[in-house]
Amino acid sequence: MSRWIGFVLTSLLAVAAHCAQPLQPALQQLPDARFPVANKVVTGALDASQIASLPRAGIRHIVNLRPAEEHPSLDEARVANEHGLEYHAIPIKGAQSLTLENAKALDRVLGEIGDEPTLLHCSSGNRVGALIAVREAWIKGKSPEEAVGIGKAWGLAGLEESVRALLEERP
Repeated sequence: MSRWIGFVLTSLLAVAAHCAQPLQPALQQLPDARFPVANKVVTGALDASQIASLPRAGIRHIVNLRPAEEHPSLDEARVANEHGLEYHAIPIKGAQSLTLENAKALDRVLGEIGDEPTLLHCSSGNRVGALIAVREAWIKGKSPEEAVGIGKAWGLAGLEESVRALLEERP
């Protein structure tokens, strides 16, 4: 009996490990792909064929930080929904959109998504990292330096100086 229980437990652990495989191998080819935490990938802009491939890679949600005017020829919400993906939009135009309201919106979306495999994107990942840094500081209580470090892991680059100035001011 104990051998059978051991076999079952070992089998369950193997299945769980397979299900928990990182997203990285299937999504490595996406533009500016980075994998800051388990089940989350940050990329640059996507086209319709890339969005269509996401469910096969295990993605269940897209969080788009690009304003609609950045991609007028692509109805990303429609394409995502056609492929069974949950679509979330938080338009971030640049440093002026790094607000407490938008950080709360991102926090709310990420809270709803939980650990489900999710792709977050803007044009390069910079705005994703910037908004993550603002969220980490203003909502999660991290120091500006910690928040910027986390933001960099998520793609913060060109907006770093603006983010640092915002975090020093605190809302």
